[in-house]
Amino acid sequence: MAQKGRFATLTSWSYSVYHRYMECPFAVCLDKIQKVRIIEPPNEHFIKGDRVHKSAEIQIGGRGKLPKLEPELKTVKDLLVDLRKRQAAVELEWAFNRQWEPTGWYDKDAWLRIKTDVCADQVDPPEVEIIDWKTGRCYPDHAQQRSLYALGGLRLVQIGQLAGGSKDVQLTAQHIYVDTGLRATEKFAMCSLEPLKREWLERTKKMLSDTQFKATPSNQACKWCKFAKSRGGPCPEA
Repeated sequence: MAQKGRFATLTSWSYSVYHRYMECPFAVCLDKIQKVRIIEPPNEHFIKGDRVHKSAEIQIGGRGKLPKLEPELKTVKDLLVDLRKRQAAVELEWAFNRQWEPTGWYDKDAWLRIKTDVCADQVDPPEVEIIDWKTGRCYPDHAQQRSLYALGGLRLVQIGQLAGGSKDVQLTAQHIYVDTGLRATEKFAMCSLEPLKREWLERTKKMLSDTQFKATPSNQACKWCKFAKSRGGPCPEA
C-alpha cells in the first residue's frame, strides 16, 4: 500500500493510539483509518501479559474459591488481598466525548477511551487509586499514561461518579511491575484536572489533525510492527 495523498483524521484515540502514533503515524493510519487487518502469530509476551492480567482480575473481583495465584503475582499478593477487601473495580472502560462528558465505549461520540486494570475509591477520606499491571520493564513514558488515568479519574470525581464527588480528593495513579514488584506512582489533586486537559489537548493536537500520517521507520519500532515490509506487511518504508 503506497503512502500517497491525504487521509481522514482520527475521530477517537487512547493512550495506546497516541503512543503508537509517536512511534510511527503511518502504522496508526493503517490500523485506525485504513483498517488493515493482519492476523499475527502468538506472541509470548502478550500471552504472558493476558495471563497475568486475567489472574489479577479474578483474584480481586472473583467470587468463591479462587484459583491458584500466577507466579508473577506473588510480588503483589498482599495488595491483591487488600484490593479484594476494598471491593476494587477491575477492567474498567472509561469513554469521554470531546466535551469531556462520559459516554459509552462503543458510542459514536466516544472520543477518548481509557482502560484501567484496577480502580478503588472511597469517600472518607476521599481517595481514588488507579492501578495498571505491567509485566515488562519500566519506561519513562509510562508517566504520561499515569497522567491520562488521572485525567479520567478526576473527571469522574468531578461529576460525582468516584469518591463521592469530593473536591478534596487525592488520586493515586500507579504502575506496578509484577515481575519485580517495582512501583511507579503519581499523585494528583482536583486542581490538576484542567491543566491535564490542556496538556493532553496540546499533546494530541498534531495527531488529531494529521491527514498525512508519514511513516517514521526505526529499527526498534519496525521490529515489532505487524505492518512492517520486513514482516510481510503493507508498509512501503520498512
